Amino acid sequence: CGLRRDEDVDAVNEAMPDYAGFVFAPSKRQVTAETASRLRARLHPDIPAVGVFVDAEPEDILALLRYGIIDIAQLHGQEDEAAVRLLRERSGKPVIKALRVKEEADITPWQSSSADWLLLDSGASKATQDKYRGVCDNAGVQMALLPRGLLQDATGRSGVAMAVAPGGLAEQIRQNLPVEGKEEHGQQMKSENHGG
Repeated sequence: CGLRRDEDVDAVNEAMPDYAGFVFAPSKRQVTAETASRLRARLHPDIPAVGVFVDAEPEDILALLRYGIIDIAQLHGQEDEAAVRLLRERSGKPVIKALRVKEEADITPWQSSSADWLLLDSGASKATQDKYRGVCDNAGVQMALLPRGLLQDATGRSGVAMAVAPGGLAEQIRQNLPVEGKEEHGQQMKSENHGG
């Protein structure tokens, strides 16, 4: 996520990950639609492009989906179920809704969401970073390890995806999540458990 330069896209094309992302939300990695369009043309056609947004106007997101600049919208703001449903219905494209999760009750209202995926984010509070400091000194935790069964119990769907640094955190995840794991290029692990 956060492709901004030609060399970023070249590295992604070499690694062939499951997804690549453009950040349209305000950040140091933010790109314009024009830059994303140019980079998308350089991106391998088998790599779906995800657009990351925070409280963006639906029409802006829909335009990027319609023009094929992105294939999936990932929403990280205060978007509600109506916004998710509108994007799905009007674009026919997948939507990921990120939820800041502190407890199971934060997930439960989204149980019947029309979102294709729910991304569960701890918010990487200082307490969370301190808790896992010995596990991933250089990784930076973006998602707390979830209690066993929380994802499956709350949503009826299962799967966890997160970026990790080589070493400690990946091993910690393997030990704590009852799922099959796949580590690619020492930098990304995506685990899924379909059906229990």
